[in-house]
Amino acid sequence: MTEQGARAAQAAPKGIGRVLVRGLLALLVVLGSGEFLVRVFVAGPSPQAYDPEIGYSYRPDSDLFQSKEGFTHLHFNAIGLNDREIAPRDGHCRVLVIGDSYTAALHVQQDLNFTSVAERLDPRLDVINAGRDGLFLGDMHKVAARLIPGLRPDLVIYVISERAVDTDITLPGFEVVVDPRSGSIVDAVMQVEGQETLKRIFGPVLNHSALATRLAAQFKPMIVDAMTQFEVWRRDLGWTGTARAATAVATAPSLSDEEVLAFVFRRFRDQAPAALLYVNGLKYGPHRKAVIAATSLDAQAVAERAAASAGVTILGTGAYLADSLARTGQPPFGFQNALLPGGHLNVTGHEAVGHALVDLVHDMAPELTANCRAP
Repeated sequence: MTEQGARAAQAAPKGIGRVLVRGLLALLVVLGSGEFLVRVFVAGPSPQAYDPEIGYSYRPDSDLFQSKEGFTHLHFNAIGLNDREIAPRDGHCRVLVIGDSYTAALHVQQDLNFTSVAERLDPRLDVINAGRDGLFLGDMHKVAARLIPGLRPDLVIYVISERAVDTDITLPGFEVVVDPRSGSIVDAVMQVEGQETLKRIFGPVLNHSALATRLAAQFKPMIVDAMTQFEVWRRDLGWTGTARAATAVATAPSLSDEEVLAFVFRRFRDQAPAALLYVNGLKYGPHRKAVIAATSLDAQAVAERAAASAGVTILGTGAYLADSLARTGQPPFGFQNALLPGGHLNVTGHEAVGHALVDLVHDMAPELTANCRAP
């Protein structure tokens, strides 16, 4: 080999190394820029952590930046709730509120959600927001079981809506366990959705990277479909592995929705003094007029009959929401950057529901401790 050839042979690896280093630096710049832009203009890292019982929960002391509906920067407290830190009771009437996205209120600033509104309307109340977006009706008692021993609330209010009545109890993952001898319900089991296992697998990355969180949201349907197909193949081929075995339950398809709901509501009542707050959907008309939407009214009627059977007080918010529209001219649902008048409760809606919440607590006061009764 000539001297020139030898030099070329020695230089080749160095040239490839430079290309790889430059490529790596370029990739880091692209990822770093993407991370910065997503954090500034879209959202932050995921505040969600896999939870084997309810799918996921909010990480303690985490932050949420969101602009899908409204624009918010929220901080979850030391126990993962969208609320300020839990303070000593100091003679207040402590109310624990559990529900789905209406209660979680990720779309408005923390001091404007209906649990905060209720505290301002009645300073005797200490209202704790234990909502989580997408929380299923069949999982609410699990959240209560975790929080009741430490918080010792005087009252637990479960916030439900048409979705909880018409959809939650018909989901494929919700199974009712029945005593074959008596035919009575002994349990209602909600299986964790398969898509939530993504949080277990990719949680360490999603909890620190806004860019990874955004990309995961975009590709989640594709990944979930792939995982579902893998489960089909696994069952067909008889693989065992670490896949979760299906829970053995005895179902009773002949049970009515009211019977299932009554069991769920009765379980609420057995844990602690309980009440239900029903968030109505509205049908809008001209001149600041609105009435309760027919489907919401029908679902409310079912919930009210089930609540009566379970011995649980329920209050609808329809009149409060319609009155709010008449007074302010603002729809209680929706945001300027999302479809109006649909979507979640906005600031106006939370104000209205806050009034309903206070009235419900006052209605329940005679059954509660002295701290919850008017002086």
